[in-house]
This record gives sequence, C-alpha cells and structure tokens, in this order.
Amino acid sequence: MKFDLQDSIDFILDKNNSAQLRAVELFTFLVALHLGRSATTISGHGSLKNECPSLTLKIPAKIVRTAKVLSAMKFLDLIEQDWKSKKGKNAKLSIRDLSQVREYEQIIDRVIFENGSWYKLRFLDSIRDLESDLFDWKRRARNVARIVEFSFRFEPNPKKPKQTGGVTMATDIVTKAPYFKVNKKKSQLEQSWSTLRSAAPFFYLIYVQKYPFYLKKLAGTLVAKRFLAMVADQEVLLEFFASYNSLIQVLGDRGYHYTPVVLPKDMKGRPLTRDLFSKNKAPESAALGMIERYGK
Repeated sequence: MKFDLQDSIDFILDKNNSAQLRAVELFTFLVALHLGRSATTISGHGSLKNECPSLTLKIPAKIVRTAKVLSAMKFLDLIEQDWKSKKGKNAKLSIRDLSQVREYEQIIDRVIFENGSWYKLRFLDSIRDLESDLFDWKRRARNVARIVEFSFRFEPNPKKPKQTGGVTMATDIVTKAPYFKVNKKKSQLEQSWSTLRSAAPFFYLIYVQKYPFYLKKLAGTLVAKRFLAMVADQEVLLEFFASYNSLIQVLGDRGYHYTPVVLPKDMKGRPLTRDLFSKNKAPESAALGMIERYGK
C-alpha cells in the first residue's frame, strides 16, 4: 500500500483529534519511516520527472495495521489502569464501564474496528516481532542520516563547480571518514539508501539533530505515556516538521529533490542551523581533507 506522510502529519498536528489517536498516528508514522520503502527517485536526472512525491512511501498494509493496533492496545491498557486507580483496586472492570470513557470508545471504533476486528488481532505480529523488524532498520536509518548530514554541512568549492556534495560524494566519504561512524561498505550503504532515501531527512533530524522522536523499547507500560508526551508538545512537533522543510531547501542545492511538508499557515519555522565541518576538530578535519582530495 501507499502511505502518505503528509496525511499522517496533518492528523498528528490536528488538535481536534484526541491525544490518544494522534499518538497512535505518530507511532505509525515513525514505523512507516523505518519500514517503508521509497516510492520515488530522490537524486539524479530521473528525479526531475518524479510523479510520486517523496512524502509517499510503499509499505505492506499489514505493517501499518500492526503498528496502529498494537499501539492502540497500549493506550487501552493505560485507560484501564487509570480507571482502576480511580475506582479502586477491588473495582470490577467491565467493557461496558470502559465504553463510557470517550477515548476508549474512540480507539475501539477508529483503530481496532477500522483495522479488522478483535478476531483478527490474533493474526497480527506481536510487539516483540515489530521490535525485531525495526532493530536492523533503525541502524540502517542512522547510517542513511549521515549521508544527509554530509550534504547539509558540505560547503561548495567555487573552484570545483561539479562537486555539489550530493549523494554520490556523500556515500563515498561517509563510508571512509571515521567521523561518521558508518561501519559499512559503500555498497551496503547504497542499498540502505535506495530503500530509505525518502525518509532520510527525518532520520537526520531524529538521529543527528536529536529530535525526541525515537522508537525506543516498545514493550512495557511506558510506551503510551511517552507518545502522549510527544503529541502534547505541539511546539516541538511543529518545529520538527518546519526543520524538515528548512533542511530539504539546502539539500535541493545538493541535487536532492524532496517534497516539502505543508504546515499550518500561521506556522513560521526558523532555518535549521547549518554547522559547517571544522578544521579545528580532528575527526571533522579529516573529513574536510577527504573533501579537498575528492576527485583529484
């Protein structure tokens, strides 16, 4: 299926949706970034003729359904815990009582039933299975983020106009310079890039700029509270997506073609700080040396 990141972002930012439903969508958004596949070309001549925006990913419908339902069940558990804490430990819990809780009913109707039924839940992957699937792809995402970092921080040399700091140059240097800590062969990084390139700017913001949208341990009772806290901070959410737009503007000068996120009209994001590689920092200085020698 096609997963539209713009539609997902619109839902996450819309405060008319309940916090629980927004949190479920944010969780699904992050899973899609890691387990989805790029549906379009991002760089090179073919990217100029893209018919599919970079904000559209290809992903099995089962993965999206699993992400939505498993995260929804975490919120149902949290609502049940809150209900017990208010009614007392000895209170008898019933579905009829819980159905009177608006948030509980919304999750059942708009997530559980819309993605199948209680009967079909047994055919979904478990949280452990999803964590296992994400483990390798989170590592790949970190490596792909370094390609974006290189291109974003690259300073063009007027004497070498053909060197734009694009994906080819980035992949060459990122796999060689110790600063980037990418312990993969160039061919392996290229393979990861071909799959995750559409989501790469988001990975840079998460893994390098350290925006707090990590997919940490998914098992346990704290997942729901963590994601509720994420969607509660509307300012950070807006800054995250505005930073994406700022980032891809610079990447456009490096030969990448990304689709900007449409944000609320009253949203004014500030440019993402662009910290150039420094000659005064040994690991970065070595990377600068590789840039200077590149193509000679």
